[in-house]
Amino acid sequence: MTDEKLVHLHNHSYYSLLDGLSSPEDLVKTAKNMGYKSLALTDHGTCAGLFKFVSVCKDNGIKPILGMEAYICPDHTFKDNGARELTRHLLLLAKNEAGYKNLIKLSTISYVNGFYYKPRIDFNLLEKHSSGLIVSSACCAGEIPNLLFEEKEQEAEAVANKYKEVFKDDFYIEIMLHKYYMDAEQEAKEKKLASLLYKFSKKLGIKAICTQDTHYARKEEWEAHDTLLSIGTVDTVKNPKRRTMKSKDFYLKPYEEMAELYKKVPELLLNTVEISEKIESNLMAFGQDLLPNFKVPEGFNNEEEYLKALVTTGMKEKGLIGKPEYRERIKYEMGVITKCKYTKYFVVLWDIINFAHGAGIRIGAGRGCFLPENMVDCIDSRKTISKVNIGDEVLSYDGKYHDVIDVLSYDIDEDIIEIEMEDGRKITCTLDHEIHVQRGLELVWIKAAELTEDDEIYDIREG
Repeated sequence: MTDEKLVHLHNHSYYSLLDGLSSPEDLVKTAKNMGYKSLALTDHGTCAGLFKFVSVCKDNGIKPILGMEAYICPDHTFKDNGARELTRHLLLLAKNEAGYKNLIKLSTISYVNGFYYKPRIDFNLLEKHSSGLIVSSACCAGEIPNLLFEEKEQEAEAVANKYKEVFKDDFYIEIMLHKYYMDAEQEAKEKKLASLLYKFSKKLGIKAICTQDTHYARKEEWEAHDTLLSIGTVDTVKNPKRRTMKSKDFYLKPYEEMAELYKKVPELLLNTVEISEKIESNLMAFGQDLLPNFKVPEGFNNEEEYLKALVTTGMKEKGLIGKPEYRERIKYEMGVITKCKYTKYFVVLWDIINFAHGAGIRIGAGRGCFLPENMVDCIDSRKTISKVNIGDEVLSYDGKYHDVIDVLSYDIDEDIIEIEMEDGRKITCTLDHEIHVQRGLELVWIKAAELTEDDEIYDIREG
């Protein structure tokens, strides 16, 4: 048991793109200054911010709770007219390692297979990956709140019982209250929903929690967040019909404010602590070697000795063993590999490629792609590769500048094209370079050679 009185379980960072304002660091430091000992991160549909969040929590002595506000719909594979309106919110929190892995799986599947305006999952998918997860009914945009507000109590009960059957005591009803300075209707709706949800939880025997839909760390940041929403909708703050929260209340609130807000139902605060106590610590491993184990052959003590033997054999086969310039280059390269602790990566990759060669499996060239406009750090400035001169000192792997430019060569044996963007930028790439564009209602990767003037470019995959 802890001496905590409240844990904020519903918080968005700027990884909720163009919706959350604060960085994970801002949220954590604000929570710490308020005396909180635990905090959740629940960005919209993504786990992208969790690594940074956990790192900052470790540095600040805060227990990280890993979560996501998922987009759930009847069928995540259905992508047609009307599917967008059927998407609702659902809060997911990882209780243990299995829950963390399932959280990542659900987020990945929602983007790869379920993306339609939003990264979506459905109940069948959630049930398949339900182990180790804690679930709550989310904000006003959740399925149960919507049904209750539409006076469809029987349907809401059916949905709640469905979740309760799968998640047992790890399913909670979520209650929110916010003030709206220019939307009395929304404020009244939340108050009505809060009352309906509380009675609903009592009727079904499902515990309820109170949450604060945090979109920025501090109260005074509401105006910056309002501007962010305008940017996200390609609008202006001067437009009265723009998308806006119409509120200054979506900040991380101190315990005193939350206690005053829910003083008639204090169990809602304590139930957030109950959830935090269910959640195991250290769900995300740092510094863990995730490469497969490599068994070094007899006669070698470690991977470094074996890699050096492979390199020596290769030099002999290519007739390079007696040439000082190659010997010095190999010595330098091996120093980089050893210092950066890449030895295991190289021997594992060699093992895979060596097997493929023996099995008659084709191996690609495995090259990267540097273009004339790629930037490099020189001692005096940042330059494009095309402006690097012989003798320039270039930033190396060890953080120091080395005079390593001996020969410049920009010979290209592939056809290249130049793409002019709407903002005036010009990008040079090969015809087979992959470009992320919108085709119909989907984002797809295509070859640069397949581009048309009507394609809207979102991203260009680096080689």
